[in-house]
Amino acid sequence: MSKVALLLLLPLCCDAVRRHQRFASSIGVGKVSSVYTFGAPHVSNPALTKKDGSCFEGWRFINYQTDWLLNNEDIVPTLLVASSYNHPHQMTLRLDKSKTDGIKGIYGCGKNPFRITHPDISLHMKEVYNSQVQLLPNTYAFSKKVSLVGLLNSYEEDVNLVKQNIQRDGYILVAQARVGEDHINLMQDEEDLSCIITFEGSDSWNDWKTNVAMKRVSFCGMPFSVHYGFRKELRTLMNSSAFQHDVRPKLGKCQRVDATGHSLGGAVAMLFTACVDWQNGSNDYNQMSWSQEEPVLMSSL
Repeated sequence: MSKVALLLLLPLCCDAVRRHQRFASSIGVGKVSSVYTFGAPHVSNPALTKKDGSCFEGWRFINYQTDWLLNNEDIVPTLLVASSYNHPHQMTLRLDKSKTDGIKGIYGCGKNPFRITHPDISLHMKEVYNSQVQLLPNTYAFSKKVSLVGLLNSYEEDVNLVKQNIQRDGYILVAQARVGEDHINLMQDEEDLSCIITFEGSDSWNDWKTNVAMKRVSFCGMPFSVHYGFRKELRTLMNSSAFQHDVRPKLGKCQRVDATGHSLGGAVAMLFTACVDWQNGSNDYNQMSWSQEEPVLMSSL
């Protein structure tokens, strides 16, 4: 089998494997099992990896639109190319509704090849990402669920509306942390007790100021320099009493935790995922880590 064929076939089993893994938890130190980002910008230099050097589970999604002259691509994942920031070591799935299976192509772990495309802000909208993810084959069932439950509600602060939106997919809202104009949602699957934690993307002038704060800084004791604005956003959320009292104590009660975010939220979700994976006792890690407990069905807000 050629390398190209293998690369294309491998992801087809991934969601099925992850569905099986969702039922396998162990008592110990908590980690994010997989992270799903939609239209996320570059986050670090060099590229983030797990502590063992491997790739993060989940998918990095990028929207495309095939054009006869020059393909259109979501503008945000291309913005920091010239800055030498990198996307994380993770499989990338390029979405395109003009394809019969919704797939433009797949980049292997850590790959982000040079390409010439037309930057298109209209492809960045979360609703466009969700509509294109829903076109994927059923082998991507969990990705489609993360998009419906996590992505579409990641900006929504109204507790009652979030509860209503996710109920039809078998989820309950078990925690929400509001920090100024930003917030985090924690949703739990009523059947298998797994959880999705969402990070809100850019929806204000302050968020866009965060996006352009490009200074390279250290973070979580890891051997990577990260985007100052993204670090500031995550630290603000993690240091809040809302996260510490309402969200963090419940993470260990989940069968597993999967993270997701759109745009700025995707970058923050990735930094959160990386930090808790490194488990190095840094101040950042100590603000967001949790201990895995026996999973339980938690109460809805």
